[in-house]
Amino acid sequence: MPFHSTLFVFLFLPVSIVLYYLVHRSRVLSNITLLALSVVFYTWENRLYLAPLAASIGIDFTMARKIDATSDPIARRQWLFISVFTNLAFLSFFKYGMWIADELRGLAILYPNYLAFLGLLPSLNIPLPPGISFYTFHSLSYIVDIYARKTKPHRSFLDYCNFVMFFPLLVAGPIERARNLLTQLSVVRPFPTPREISVALSFIFWGLFKKLVFADNFEVIVVECASLRNSIEVILFGYAFAFQIYCDFSAYSDIARGTARLFGIQLTRNFMTPFFADSPSDFWKRWHISLSSWFRDYVYIPLGGSRLSLLKTVRNLFITMTLCGIWHGSNITFLLWGIFHWLILSVYRIAPLDVWLKRLFGESVGPWIAIVVFFNLNMVGWVLFRSESLAKFSSWASSMASAFSGGFTPAGMDHNLLRLFLFFSLPVLLFELYSYLKNCEFTDLLTDMRPVTKAVLFVAMYFGIVLLGRRAGYGFIYFQF
Repeated sequence: MPFHSTLFVFLFLPVSIVLYYLVHRSRVLSNITLLALSVVFYTWENRLYLAPLAASIGIDFTMARKIDATSDPIARRQWLFISVFTNLAFLSFFKYGMWIADELRGLAILYPNYLAFLGLLPSLNIPLPPGISFYTFHSLSYIVDIYARKTKPHRSFLDYCNFVMFFPLLVAGPIERARNLLTQLSVVRPFPTPREISVALSFIFWGLFKKLVFADNFEVIVVECASLRNSIEVILFGYAFAFQIYCDFSAYSDIARGTARLFGIQLTRNFMTPFFADSPSDFWKRWHISLSSWFRDYVYIPLGGSRLSLLKTVRNLFITMTLCGIWHGSNITFLLWGIFHWLILSVYRIAPLDVWLKRLFGESVGPWIAIVVFFNLNMVGWVLFRSESLAKFSSWASSMASAFSGGFTPAGMDHNLLRLFLFFSLPVLLFELYSYLKNCEFTDLLTDMRPVTKAVLFVAMYFGIVLLGRRAGYGFIYFQF
């Protein structure tokens, strides 16, 4: 059930709030209600999606208790293995099964004398359960933290079900840790104050505005520019997609955080003005923070992090970013996108371009040049991320190289697309710039505005949605992950 649908905004969410607060004084009844709402939300289109999710929840809850109940290191590793293997098996089957089968059948065609038997593999058409990548990482963080004795297994199966299935974050995050979300689900949550309701509605309204007005209009530009009519349009395609994916994903996170607040729960911040990152490491502290911190804590640091030699640090970065790329999907371009970020992380670690630029141009100008340089470098990565195939990216990359090498061909370019891009990108940049200078997100500024200022802005956003919002029903990009 999409957050920006009329069904969710005007029916599901209001009814959910009323039902929840009728029983909110009882922790058990409120959590039963919350779980029922999450089940309805998740299975609205397909009840079969619930099967792998329920299996994952049951196995992880049981294994966590078994790990904690014994001090035998061999037994503890066995229970951990069962949990991790099951989670990754579900994720691999649903997310990569069809891709792997297709690749194996391709090998049978290439090497018929040796691998003909692979051609007998069936053509799989496996529907991807929404949010499987996100709830798998929820469960893995829980079980690994218990194995490392960083937390204790929760006694209430009901609370744990809500920890994994809490509907605002179930489909596209943020990825929560038990010590934050499960702790909040374990207590009675009071009725929100007028200020808390105001903050929640500010998050939701701003998220809807970003999605319908900005992200969906950038989608139109991206689709139009993808036809490769002109080398400049390919550059515009890269910039437009960078804006689209940020506005789209951050909008989802804003709506999720605002919705959770209406139920007395605070979710983790997932973005912090990523357009103004001056280096790849700075970018991953600002972009999809819950995912990057997950890979940092459960992959990069256990491998040794940056505590070892430079060569081993680069190796650790390679493993981490490759897995990050694969996490996004089975397309080869996602894998290469992860490798691309490993490459620039390694280059910046060996040759810190951002530091050099600050020294060369001074602290007043240097940081801004570093931001512009990295933004354009990161844009190349976004083009790779958006490419349906390696051949498509090669074609786009060739056009971009031609444009940057002086081969601009403005003749035949659709200038309406450029005007449309400027019309929507400049306000986003201004919002982000102001937030960056204040060292916060725009939602933080929005919630602290004076009532009159906020009311004027809300009215402007309402008319913006009515007049400029797209009605094409574009889904959230991260639903596919």
